[in-house]
Amino acid sequence: MSMDIALPDNSHGSRVLLTTRNVNIASACCLKTRGRKYTMNALSQEESWTLFCRKVFQGTDCPQPLYPLSKCILEKCEGLPLAIVAMGGFLAAKDRRIAEWAMAGRRPGEEPESNDQFEFMTRILLLSYFDLPYHLKICLLYLSVFPEDYEIEKMRLIRLWIAEEFVQTLEEVAENYLNNLVNRSLVQVARTTIDGRLKTCRVHDLLREMIVIKSREQSIGTINSGQDAKWRCLAIHDSLENVHKSESYSRLRSLLIFGVVNPLFKSSISMFLSSQLLKVLDLRGAPLEKIPSLVFTLIHLRYLSMRGTNVSFVPKSIRKLRNLETLDLKYTCVTELPAEILRLRKLRHLLRNYRYDYVTIEAGEINGRNGSCNTVTEIGKLTQLRRLGITKLRSKDGMDFCSSIEKLTKLSSLFVYSAAEHEILDLQSLSSAPQFLRTLELGGRLEKLPHWIPSLHSLVTLWLCYSQLGDDPLQSLEALPNLELLGFLQAYEGESLTFKAGGFQRLKVLWLRLRSLTVEDGAMPHLEEIYFHNCKLVDELPLGIQHLTNLQFLRLDDMPDKLTMPLQVQVLLHAEKSLLGGVREEAEHIRAKLEQMRAFLSKADAKAESDPQLKVWIKQVRNVAYDIEDILDEFILRLANNHRNGFFGSLDRITRCVEKIKARHQIASKIHRIRPRIDDIFQDYGRFDHGSSSTVIDNSWLDHRWDALLIEEADLVGIEQPKRQLISWIVNDDSGLKVVSVAGMGGSGKTTLVKKVYEDTEVKRHFQSHVWITVSQSFKIEELLKQVIQQLFAEVKQPVPQLVETMASHSLKELIKEFLQQSRYVLVLDDVWKLSDWNAIQIALPDNSRGSRVLLTTRDFDIASACCFKTLGQKYTMNALSPEESWTLFCRKVFQGTDCPRPLYPLSKCFVGKCEGSPVAMVAMGGCLATKDRGVEEWDMVWRSLGDELESNDQFGFMTRILLLSYFALPSHLKVCLVYVSVFPEDYEIWKKRLIRMWIAEGFLQVREGKTLEEVAEQYLNNLVNRSLVQVARTTFVGRLRTCRVHDIMREMIVIKSREQSIGTINSGQDAKWRCLAIHASVENIHQSETYSRLRSLPTFGVVDPPSKSSISMFLSSRLLKVLDLRGARLEKIPSLVFTLIHLRYLSLRGTNVRLVPKSIRKFRNLETLDLQDTYVTELPAKILRLHKLRHVLLYRVEFSENSGIYIGRGFRAPYTLGDVISLQKLCYIEAGEITGSGGSCNTVTEIGKLTQLRILRITELRRKYGSDLCSSIEKLTNLRSLYVHSVADDEILDVQSLSSAPQWIPSLHSLVKIWLYHSQLGDDPLQSLEALPNLQVIKFIQAYEGESLTFKAGGFQRLKELVLTKFKGLRSVTVEDGAMPHLKKIRFRDCKLVDELPSGLQHLTNLQFLGLVDMPDKLTAPLQGQVTAKMAADHERRWPV
Repeated sequence: MSMDIALPDNSHGSRVLLTTRNVNIASACCLKTRGRKYTMNALSQEESWTLFCRKVFQGTDCPQPLYPLSKCILEKCEGLPLAIVAMGGFLAAKDRRIAEWAMAGRRPGEEPESNDQFEFMTRILLLSYFDLPYHLKICLLYLSVFPEDYEIEKMRLIRLWIAEEFVQTLEEVAENYLNNLVNRSLVQVARTTIDGRLKTCRVHDLLREMIVIKSREQSIGTINSGQDAKWRCLAIHDSLENVHKSESYSRLRSLLIFGVVNPLFKSSISMFLSSQLLKVLDLRGAPLEKIPSLVFTLIHLRYLSMRGTNVSFVPKSIRKLRNLETLDLKYTCVTELPAEILRLRKLRHLLRNYRYDYVTIEAGEINGRNGSCNTVTEIGKLTQLRRLGITKLRSKDGMDFCSSIEKLTKLSSLFVYSAAEHEILDLQSLSSAPQFLRTLELGGRLEKLPHWIPSLHSLVTLWLCYSQLGDDPLQSLEALPNLELLGFLQAYEGESLTFKAGGFQRLKVLWLRLRSLTVEDGAMPHLEEIYFHNCKLVDELPLGIQHLTNLQFLRLDDMPDKLTMPLQVQVLLHAEKSLLGGVREEAEHIRAKLEQMRAFLSKADAKAESDPQLKVWIKQVRNVAYDIEDILDEFILRLANNHRNGFFGSLDRITRCVEKIKARHQIASKIHRIRPRIDDIFQDYGRFDHGSSSTVIDNSWLDHRWDALLIEEADLVGIEQPKRQLISWIVNDDSGLKVVSVAGMGGSGKTTLVKKVYEDTEVKRHFQSHVWITVSQSFKIEELLKQVIQQLFAEVKQPVPQLVETMASHSLKELIKEFLQQSRYVLVLDDVWKLSDWNAIQIALPDNSRGSRVLLTTRDFDIASACCFKTLGQKYTMNALSPEESWTLFCRKVFQGTDCPRPLYPLSKCFVGKCEGSPVAMVAMGGCLATKDRGVEEWDMVWRSLGDELESNDQFGFMTRILLLSYFALPSHLKVCLVYVSVFPEDYEIWKKRLIRMWIAEGFLQVREGKTLEEVAEQYLNNLVNRSLVQVARTTFVGRLRTCRVHDIMREMIVIKSREQSIGTINSGQDAKWRCLAIHASVENIHQSETYSRLRSLPTFGVVDPPSKSSISMFLSSRLLKVLDLRGARLEKIPSLVFTLIHLRYLSLRGTNVRLVPKSIRKFRNLETLDLQDTYVTELPAKILRLHKLRHVLLYRVEFSENSGIYIGRGFRAPYTLGDVISLQKLCYIEAGEITGSGGSCNTVTEIGKLTQLRILRITELRRKYGSDLCSSIEKLTNLRSLYVHSVADDEILDVQSLSSAPQWIPSLHSLVKIWLYHSQLGDDPLQSLEALPNLQVIKFIQAYEGESLTFKAGGFQRLKELVLTKFKGLRSVTVEDGAMPHLKKIRFRDCKLVDELPSGLQHLTNLQFLGLVDMPDKLTAPLQGQVTAKMAADHERRWPV
């Protein structure tokens, strides 16, 4: 105030900025000038984590082993920057060991006392404490006895303070003390009452540690310890085990227990009650059936709580507690109090009721030794009462009750219930009500509203229950100035109530049970909540409800269906529009921000590894992006089920049920809460975006690459053969320039191999100029060209021209080209990442016809092939080390070349197998194990925690960086696809089509014009294969990828990345932001958590235990799921919860025992893949036709036909008008035939013609009469890639142009790769029509031809690789002319009974590798037994290697 005088208001817009810890001071200083007060909020979880990592880990990521502890320690700081900085400084000085951090976490209270890192924080926090007057200091220190994070009830604390004599007897004084501590920011508000008054409070964890120390210093209070004889208060938390058995309790003044359920408490109670000086005894929740007799010896006792115990009786000995002020018997079994309680003259608070925190007694006559008296008359003597509850009041007691109430001038809460609903409450005799009354509840019939109620200007809460008033009560109540809650339960007999303009100006909550309601404009302007309950005649919303502009919540309980069914658009609340009318725009806004974040992440992610601060910020951006995705998906889930098209349909059609108001409010609130986080992200964007341009790649990544060049050849394994191969390629006599590429995954030894070739004596002699350049991801063309020039001039011992440093790139290239023109040179380009890099360099390399060579290493097979292509060079693919070579290298690194100790042999083999022949993995693994003791237990621990070792062990650092270089070089869309692969089990063969469909469902793909999403996804997968990040496991007959896998060590790397980015986790869901939870083998180890509500993907692998209802509900709690893969699960039917997942895009129940698909399938309006293969489902409901986004339907069982000798697909019956599902791309297998539906009948094959997007079609049970319809439909399927047609029986003719000869259209199928003809029984030789097909690679003929001979003519079937001939009943001979089938690798004959000799001209098939003869004449097979070694197959097939 003294400073205020010196500051003139000069009308020049001057400002004063003031900081204070006291909220009251802040408000007072702003009041005069109508200024603003800003309240500092705690840091958010993300901000806290960023600051913590910055202080502890210098901005780098938290090591995974320390992550849980870090989160726990951080939570203790509760967003307080000073505490986080101090804690960070303390932990940064500790070893990063779990044991040491756990110790610090267990005893945080000791650290502020003993550690210098906390000294500054302690001084800052305690300044507020030292500034307190003594009476507030002692009150604050008393809070230390409550448990950490405990919500302290205000009234309990106040009564405890009074009992301890910290406060004079007035509760108002104690409440003022508490508010003072809150205003000084020493105590936090936890919950408030409806009128904003404090209800519960708590203390910040770190501040609590401070006051625990101060309390201990002053011997005020202790927790679970009583070894100091001067302790005044003992608080027992949770258990008796740690409580010291001592006689020192004889000096206690206060004993409180929290959460003690130990039955031994009964026997221990005497020890705690040994102090005759106890003033406070709070035994709430204790396992007691009666009040211990020792209690009644505590004559100083002022506060006794038995709340929540099983006590059922209060003995007469209660009279001895003559100083008792509070007796808390709430939630006990006590129903009656002894007369001796009347001797307790100081008793102020008697709590014996479940609902109300004040005295509740029954009205009526009381008999005693001196006669009888009336309860209501006696109440009038209790002039200090603040809170009173009375039940069973009769009409005849009305006047006496009113007379008593008039005397209770301090009453603030009054609760009155009549003896029965029809009993009249006669309260009209009350001439003046207590002026401080804040809460009034009247339960019983009222002839009219008591006249004194309108005079209750302090009234905040009013309940009228069963009042049955005939007159409108609102006129008497509308002017109450502080009324905030009004409840009418059967309070009014009339049909309608009208809230008039200007009335109920502060009302916030309204409870009603009546027929109709009208709200005038201007009434209840601050109303937030309305509750209607059991109003059977109310069939429409309140008239004028649109005037309630602050309404947030409307609840309808037990109301007529006519009201609660989806409402018409025109009656939607104006309140909803006012509060949420901007939800659509807000959602559009944050969606735009999400796209910007994704664009930034795709650009910045590659730079993050060399910039720890940027890496932390990227994680924050990603977390915000995830939260935005959650909000947008929840928006669709809960609100956007409208009938209009588009992601954000008009909001006036989003909600058709009033009960969705709350959901809309929640989403609006979430959007509003996330907006500041988005703004903060974009404020920081400029700083990071500017700084990222100057980011320098960490050179230590390259240091280890150069170290690989110094390895002695004697230390290498398996290098001789590839070295000789490469040398033979580069020193041959070909005079043209050749490029030799060496390709392989990171760590496969490319650089080491090429270095040994480069340094070989023969190579050195053969070439005149030698240059070695490491390209890397971060190279600059000018710097690289200068390195080439420096090496060239150094080799001839000439100075580099001075102008080189200032030359442009084109001049440098010319200089190099001129220098090399007259020289045979060898140039090594190590580690090429992009084809454009090679294109920029090759211009400087002349083809001088002197036999020059370029050796190039790369991880990308496409680059390797492209670089070789122009010069017709060679490509060498690095192979993994053989098991023998791997074992040799492992033993050399771990045991220095000696034999492996026998006890370690099994584990050693496991480690070697894990490395899968990768040299860098073998060396790293060996380095790690070489430092360990050679004990089985320690090695086993390394094996079990290998993922953690990869993250934290320096021995793996080099390997990790080498392998992750390929990951960091990926564009963002490939990164997320690769990381997603981490959810598959180790050594798992991943089916290409399964992975592709899951990627599509997850939304990982970028739409490409002219390509389907499946084609884009396949391109992504091939890209990962070519970059050596994914390995081919199996291929199709034409060499295309069928299944893939990930190298074990690479998988460990991407598991780490997946965990960092919260993309996927295995058998764990403890992080609320996980997008994918993969369940491997069993559900037993799955964390029981509510965090599954944010999952997008749930795939299972090999889960054999049947899922329980609880586990199903837990896993399916996320209604945002897009992928649900339950293949192989032990399910008999589809869980009903599945059909609540309206976001679902991929559903697989393959291999389950499911037999029926219910009509609820219609709810999956976003479903793209439905996989029911190998289930027992035989038909789909017509409701599936509503799934307009469905792209893949797989519903079949494959069975082996003994008669045909082939596998035949058993399909399903199609629903009516199948052609409506126009997005279908794969349909397997569908039964041909008539379909009957509500609109009549139609033909399956005709409907198929409408599915113009089909790529794969499998039809079974086809009859001859449908042949022409099928041909007509096939003509329309211009995108078809694969067609399978099977007749209803072997003898049924397929009328596809009658098939008397090969269909005329087959020879025009230039893209045809595979053809199967079953039971075709053709009379003409089919080979003439097929031999010119340019891409045909597989022919399988089963009973396809009736003739006696087949001739494969010269020049025919140029790309054929496999030929199968089965059940040719008339066939006697096969002839192969020279030049036919030059690439054929396999021939298989089966059940051709008349073929008694090998094909004539078989010797012309120079690439033949396999000949199979199954169920063939002995005349053919017997002579072969002696010529070649036969291998017997399980089906008695004889297979000869050729």
